[in-house]
Amino acid sequence: MNNSKSTNKLLDKMMSMAGVVGKLSHVSWIEAIQNGMIATTAPILIGSIFLILSIFAQPDLGNSKTALLPFLAPYATQLNIVNSMTLGFVGLYAAYGIAKSYGEILNVDTTQSGLLGLISFFFITYSGPDAKSMFSVTFFGTTGLFAAMIVSLLSVKLYAVFLKHNITIKLPSSVPPKVGSTFASLIPMTVVIVVCWSIRTLANFNFTQWLTTALAPVLNGSDSLWGYTLITLLVVLLWSIGLNGPAMLGAIITPITTADLVANAAAKVAGNPLPHIWTNAFQYSFIWIGAVFPVVIWYILSKNKGKRALGVAAAPALFFNIIEPTMFGSPVAMNPVLMIPFIFNGVVGCMIGYISVMIGFVARPFAEVPWATPAPFSGVLITGDWKILIVQALVLAVGLVTYYPFIRMDIENSEKIALKQNMKN
Repeated sequence: MNNSKSTNKLLDKMMSMAGVVGKLSHVSWIEAIQNGMIATTAPILIGSIFLILSIFAQPDLGNSKTALLPFLAPYATQLNIVNSMTLGFVGLYAAYGIAKSYGEILNVDTTQSGLLGLISFFFITYSGPDAKSMFSVTFFGTTGLFAAMIVSLLSVKLYAVFLKHNITIKLPSSVPPKVGSTFASLIPMTVVIVVCWSIRTLANFNFTQWLTTALAPVLNGSDSLWGYTLITLLVVLLWSIGLNGPAMLGAIITPITTADLVANAAAKVAGNPLPHIWTNAFQYSFIWIGAVFPVVIWYILSKNKGKRALGVAAAPALFFNIIEPTMFGSPVAMNPVLMIPFIFNGVVGCMIGYISVMIGFVARPFAEVPWATPAPFSGVLITGDWKILIVQALVLAVGLVTYYPFIRMDIENSEKIALKQNMKN
């Protein structure tokens, strides 16, 4: 009885925490950041693919001193250009995506919103022409990512305020709506340009560099074993009560993992040591192998026909990192018995993966793959290191061992419930 009360109290506390996180995830500017960062996924994935191809084309790969894909060797440099124009410009793309998304949320013209985001980003990140008298793109990557978030949101908010208070140029109603929207944006766009130009050019204040320096301790602390573990814990806690953790924490996680990924990709291209460990795909390479895979495996091996059928049905989806059939079909979510090993193995599995990179056993990730890429393949692709398979096998083994007594208890409880129902019938 006491155990039941304790479990209910724990669930109530977790639901209360989830409610707070849920409310935060629906704050308009947080939602805009999340949607805008999601919009950068396609160029990030494309850039990662070309980065992997460029590495396969390098003539000095491994000890053989020959390219893994010799027919690509003449194009190694050209392949890197795609990576530079996609991953290397993620701050620029985020400025447009976040501004457009925020414009949609505030119910103002999304085209003009996107343009405001781009224009404000250009002016605030201007660093002068380089030695060849060309416009510098120094801050177009992740070094300008957080500046892109701030100026995009502020410029669109200003646009919405001007429209709300009719501080615009109005044209007759007979004018096409898009033309009207363009002229309506003239005054707020002028204000945005003047403010950003004044800050960066007249006052010579490098807001982007200042912001990067100010946030450095936070960002460096996030890509640590404890920062990574804390975020992983929040993700599995939310999933354990049926809420999509990565989606709810996306506005916090995605900018950090994207910045780390792009920095690693740039270091890989330059032949320098990779500075970071935590990327989105890296986390997906471990978290569900320990937290969810054991449930399906034990169910498939179970003598209980119902659980075995459930395991077989959930396996194909799980292979592609789709965990909902297992989380809600078993269920694992809101199941006091299976929640414990789910949370434990999700955290421990990710810690094992992180430590394996910290000690140098596995190479650091430098590429991104779609989240639905099966974990064993994604791990090798993002790190270029087959030894990650050994670590994933260890994570799975730990999960299988720690889950076993809880799975037995879960199956016994299911059988007792089924027996009671049969007796009633």
